Amino acid sequence: MLPPQPLPLTLNPRQDIPFIFKSYRQLVRSLGAVDGLGAGLTVATKEFEKQISSIQPTTQQLPHALSIATAHNVSTAYIDMTSLSPHLSQLLIVATYQQTEFFLTNFRKEQKTLGRQWRDRADGEILLDYILSCLPQGLNRNIVRIWKERYQLIEYYRHVRNGFVHATINRASLANEYNKVSSLIPYVQHHYGLTAPNAYGSLTFDDHMLFTRLTKYIATDLCRIGAPSTGIEIVNMLFSDEYVSLISSLIQRKGDEPQLKKSLRGRLRADFNYNLKIYPQIERDILDWFSKIPPKRERREDGKISAIEAAKQLI
Repeated sequence: MLPPQPLPLTLNPRQDIPFIFKSYRQLVRSLGAVDGLGAGLTVATKEFEKQISSIQPTTQQLPHALSIATAHNVSTAYIDMTSLSPHLSQLLIVATYQQTEFFLTNFRKEQKTLGRQWRDRADGEILLDYILSCLPQGLNRNIVRIWKERYQLIEYYRHVRNGFVHATINRASLANEYNKVSSLIPYVQHHYGLTAPNAYGSLTFDDHMLFTRLTKYIATDLCRIGAPSTGIEIVNMLFSDEYVSLISSLIQRKGDEPQLKKSLRGRLRADFNYNLKIYPQIERDILDWFSKIPPKRERREDGKISAIEAAKQLI
């Protein structure tokens, strides 16, 4: 087997992903919401910091900040101006990681919906590692395919998130994780135009932006790696609870292959951005599968089972 290569860069994921899973669409929407909220919070924080830093002498900065808090009905005796921006960036990374984990969990479910057999996740196994190991070509090759640098940076921000939500994590271990990726700063500046990654206590909005982009890029590559490769996998997906009404309407068209083909192409394009026309063998396999569903007369003889029940017996 040839050495693995990084997947080609994509400028338009919605065109380049052969099969857009529902989990991917949900991720893009949720990250957009987090980005919008994060941008607003960051601007507000920067303006607040700018206003406070302009107060002279510096001994009057905290009293002025507290007076602003009082004016907004915020009861506090102290405002940590030094840690304000890094702490906000930590919060944003936690929020983004939550969406990342949600995507990975749902992507895994969709892979199983295709009918693929995955092993159980080991205790303590990193979720991304688990998914990469279960996809075609396995963990080590897939780390290369999704770009090793991206994987390393995602791993760093996972540790940042853990450091925030688990107070028992040693800060020295976070510094060690940062040292593993600090050499990637020139890489990030060149490829993303961001000044990141930064150490845990010095995180900036650029760290949030980088983590968000990395999440989208890796989600894109997972969809490319995990796209269905057979007709029966697509049939399995269509038999999930979400598409039961669709499968019923398709079964009604099985006696008219041109109409069935048209409906299949249209729905797969609309729901998954999947261009069935460029996969003639997969299309043929799906059409042949529908043709095997027994007609109504035969189903009556078998105990009046429904068309869907008869179809499920073929899977």
